[in-house]
Amino acid sequence: MFIRFSGVQTMRRMSGLLLAAALMGYGVASLSPQTTISAQEKPAAAATETKQAGGRLPPYYGQVGLSTEQREKIYGVQATYASQIEALQKQIASLEEKRDGEINAVLTADQKKQLDSLRAAAKEKTSRRKSDAAPKAEK
Repeated sequence: MFIRFSGVQTMRRMSGLLLAAALMGYGVASLSPQTTISAQEKPAAAATETKQAGGRLPPYYGQVGLSTEQREKIYGVQATYASQIEALQKQIASLEEKRDGEINAVLTADQKKQLDSLRAAAKEKTSRRKSDAAPKAEK
């Protein structure tokens, strides 16, 4: 049995796979020598990392009875990876934009117009569904 995914679902899955591959590559790269932070810089760096993490635990972690120390360690780990993940997400977005541009370049002018029309119709249908669902939620 095969499951068909929409274009958006496929792109999300590919983005996730690319991110996972990049993170695995980072793990190998992290084995190389790195610069160290002096003992004086560590407390300041840890405080900054905790603030940047935003204090949000992964799903279900808040339900397992974490101590304050455990929470702070988790926030620190999140902060350690946050900038790298953000950079990779920007790289993925850039690659997707480049890919979409190249795909669009394959189409003829008529095909581009037809595609724009199909996208507009889909957007209209989605907005109609949302507006129809709004009154039901109010009742």
